[in-house]
Amino acid sequence: MAASSLVQEACESMPTVNGSPPYVSEDDVVSAWFFRTIARILAPDRAMNNYRVYDMRRRLSVFTSDAAYIQNAFGLIWSLGSSAGDIATASLGKLSVGLRESLQQQTSQDQVIVAMRQRKDGISPLYGDPTGLFLMANSWDRIKIYQNTDFSPTLIAGSIPGVGDRFDTTNQPDVVNLDFD
Repeated sequence: MAASSLVQEACESMPTVNGSPPYVSEDDVVSAWFFRTIARILAPDRAMNNYRVYDMRRRLSVFTSDAAYIQNAFGLIWSLGSSAGDIATASLGKLSVGLRESLQQQTSQDQVIVAMRQRKDGISPLYGDPTGLFLMANSWDRIKIYQNTDFSPTLIAGSIPGVGDRFDTTNQPDVVNLDFD
């Protein structure tokens, strides 16, 4: 299912504020879809602990937008701490709005500073039911890695049958599968 179809479904099913739908990003919608899809295969009473990653640099005034920084500066957003049954039956719009609200509540400068203090010892705290399923989702579409990276050095001539017959894909991967087992 294309992301644009998911966004349309979310907009059609979300509550309105003063007659218009609230803002949700494509990442909110794709993450909500992922969480709901997983919830539908779990026992309805199974707790789900869902989190996403956010960029601290955009939320802390110490970082200026005109400078380059070489480090990871991310935080975790905890959201939708609910049962699989509740998430599985909720509309995509309601879940997307819930994710956006979690982001807004947890990423003010004060909240980010508190979260950094909690991580000072190098360990990020985990919130939620300890017997629940922990899931993480984020859409990296915004960084456009496949559009901005030339993968041609990874191709070996003749190693992929029919590669010459495809449209010009600027040496982009067709499928990315990460398995951390």
